[in-house]
Amino acid sequence: MITASMQHTPETIQRLSFMQYQTFGFAQKIFLALLSCLLVITGIREWSQLPVLSILCLFAGCWMFSSFKVYPMYRAKKICQSFHDNYPFTRYEFRKDHFTFYGDSGKEVVPYARLIRLVEDSSYLYLYISRQSAFMIDLQTLRPEENTMSSEKQQKSEITLQNVLKKRIAEGSGLGWTRPHTRTSLSLLSILQDYRVSRTGSIFNKAVKHFMNQLHYK
Repeated sequence: MITASMQHTPETIQRLSFMQYQTFGFAQKIFLALLSCLLVITGIREWSQLPVLSILCLFAGCWMFSSFKVYPMYRAKKICQSFHDNYPFTRYEFRKDHFTFYGDSGKEVVPYARLIRLVEDSSYLYLYISRQSAFMIDLQTLRPEENTMSSEKQQKSEITLQNVLKKRIAEGSGLGWTRPHTRTSLSLLSILQDYRVSRTGSIFNKAVKHFMNQLHYK
C-alpha cells in the first residue's frame, strides 16, 4: 500500500481549476481562438467602409483571445469563497485495484476502473472521476505503508514510489497518463479520451479504450 495526502490552499485550488480547463476545455479554447482571429480579420478588412463595426470586431476579438483564463480564475475564486478559509485536508491509501479517500465528509472507496482521465504535472497527480471532479495528489507526500526510512532514502524512493503508483493506477483504470494541453498541442489520444468521457459505458467506448491503450504502450 502507498499513502499520500493533500492540503489544499488557494493556490492549489486555482491550479486544479486551471488543470480542469486545460484538460477538458481545449476544444473550447481552439474554437474561441479561431473566432477571435476571424473577428480581428473582419475588423481590419472592414475598417475603411464600416469603422464602427470594425472597432467592435477588433475589441471583441482581442478580448476573446485574452480571456482564456477568466473562467478558471472565476471558478477557483468561487470555490475558495465557499471554504471560508477552512481549506480541506485529504488523505489517500492506494491499493492494488482501488484507493481510499479520507476527507472532511468521511471515507470513500474509489475503484481505479471508475477513473476517466489521468493527468500529471511536475508536482501533482489528478485523478478525474468526471469532467468537473478530480482527486488531487501531492507527489511529495507519497510514502510506503511503513515509513521507517531516513529522509535521504525517502527522497530517493519518491521517484520509485511515483512510478509504481502511476503504473498501478494506469493498469487498474486502463488509461494512460497525459499532461495538460497547450494551445499548440493536440493529439489523437486526447481527442479519443475526451470522447470516452462522453460515451462512458457504451459498447463503442470499449473499442476506443482498447485503441487508446495500444497508442499509449506502443
